[in-house]
Amino acid sequence: MTDSVVEYVKRPARYNMIDGVDEMLIGFLFLALPLLMHVANVAPEGSVWRRKPLLLITNALLLVPFFLGRRLLKERITYRRTGYVKYRYSKTRSVIGGIVGFAVGVAVTVVIYRFWSAPQREPYLILTSSLLWTAFYAYFCVYKTQMYRIYRYVVVLLMAISPWAVYSVFRNVRDISTLSGAVLGACFLISGVITFLSYLHNTKPDTMQPTDDAQ
Repeated sequence: MTDSVVEYVKRPARYNMIDGVDEMLIGFLFLALPLLMHVANVAPEGSVWRRKPLLLITNALLLVPFFLGRRLLKERITYRRTGYVKYRYSKTRSVIGGIVGFAVGVAVTVVIYRFWSAPQREPYLILTSSLLWTAFYAYFCVYKTQMYRIYRYVVVLLMAISPWAVYSVFRNVRDISTLSGAVLGACFLISGVITFLSYLHNTKPDTMQPTDDAQ
């Protein structure tokens, strides 16, 4: 496969991630969800946060700023600087990739539950989760986008070790396992903010109206 073909294949991913918007919003979601769960877990008996419907409704409402924020940022900022391009992609390959990733995660979780008891299981689950998300970030946010930046390698390292490190250092903190998961969201958010600021610095709004170009 020639370099030009590789470049073309990676172009849709780079176009979607070049502004850091998706990273910021993923980070916001992955940071907010564990924090809400932590609040519910440490809330006293009888608290309104102990009511499961409220937590489910709150989590669902988080999707509103996620999708609305993405649309506004893309339309008001990205498309005016980069233009709007709708790439063709294989939905079948996306579904298969999602199924394979989910299956791997389930298989690893089953193995951990089988070989370790509850007190010993938690750190392994946290470490496994962070490594899987690190692989996701490294593949989609670095390799597929060809954004080989120093800060991205730092984020890869932080995502791999910081959740487990937080859990280990603050093991006596109530519900620390949930809080350690929020570190992954913080990593995505920080990476997204840096990418977004860099994008604003290196691009300027186009005076022409964006067009829908299928490639």
